[in-house]
Amino acid sequence: MIIEFPKKNSLFWILQLSGWSLFYLNDLFLFTGYSSITPKSLILFSITFPIGFALTAALRYPYRRLQGKLKIIGLLPVYILLASLITAILWYLLDLLISMPFWDQSTYDNWLNNLTVRSLIRRNYLHFPIILLWSALYFGIKFWWEKNDQRELTEKAVILAQQAQLQMLRYQLNPHFLFNALNSIRALVLEDPKTARVMITELSEFLRFSLLPEGESTKPLTQELEVLKLYFDIEKKRFEEKLLVTYEISPEAGKFQVPVLIIQPVIENAIKYGMQTSPMPLWIHISAQITGSSLCLSVMNSGRWVEPNATTGENTWCGMGKGLKNIQMRLENSYPEKHALTIQKNPDNVTIVLIITV
Repeated sequence: MIIEFPKKNSLFWILQLSGWSLFYLNDLFLFTGYSSITPKSLILFSITFPIGFALTAALRYPYRRLQGKLKIIGLLPVYILLASLITAILWYLLDLLISMPFWDQSTYDNWLNNLTVRSLIRRNYLHFPIILLWSALYFGIKFWWEKNDQRELTEKAVILAQQAQLQMLRYQLNPHFLFNALNSIRALVLEDPKTARVMITELSEFLRFSLLPEGESTKPLTQELEVLKLYFDIEKKRFEEKLLVTYEISPEAGKFQVPVLIIQPVIENAIKYGMQTSPMPLWIHISAQITGSSLCLSVMNSGRWVEPNATTGENTWCGMGKGLKNIQMRLENSYPEKHALTIQKNPDNVTIVLIITV
């Protein structure tokens, strides 16, 4: 179940306004309970709270900018302590600066004569804990929010994987493919019974995998390629020497976890439309390499890119509304800001490149 929360920026201001308002009302209750109230004393008492509100609102920007880098090298707690101390000193100085017009001369002279760095730190015994507590709450809520975001993205990825499995016959086993495969088997039954039996076995294996209820959202690339090989074996029986498939898969890339059925729509359309635009044989080359922590997976087919259909607005080569759009959406949910999908259009070939970073 996915829980809906306010947007991150809205949540910050809701908590910021409510938190400082409650803090002010609580201190005001204590202040009025122990002191005689005059307009001057109420003004002096109230000055400090909008200053603290403004400084903490500004403090989130350096926190947000440096959080990721500092978290990696373990310096975030040190940064929080230093930032809280500096902010507390600024709060104290601004409070004094704004309050000074209400002071008499003796109060001002006494404060100025005793002003040292040590005294500033000592007089921040209230300001520093408040800023430190605010910082702890800020990062605590931020980490909780990010964890919730990650859980939501994971749930979406699982849902999309399940939808992909339910739509496999639409994306993989379309009627056109099944019709041609069964016709090829029918033609081979009398001419070449042995090949026909092999093709029936390959088709049944492909169907078995496609109809297997899987709860996993990712699989090692090698398992995805095994399914593709079954698909290619069936298509090769149809096209014979007109289809040439090559692979360039590094061992490390083969172990990389990829979303299930992530490249099947690309392969299907590479054959379907590559046959229309490529000189024979149609050459399909699948490459996968690891660079750093990223998988670079590419599918290249000979032929040319066909521009979007003028009447439907869809790309007739890869069905942008179904194929690449589906892939892009799944990558966005599984690897937000850690993926890329590009189309390389060359005069004699088309290459789809997927990059996934973990």
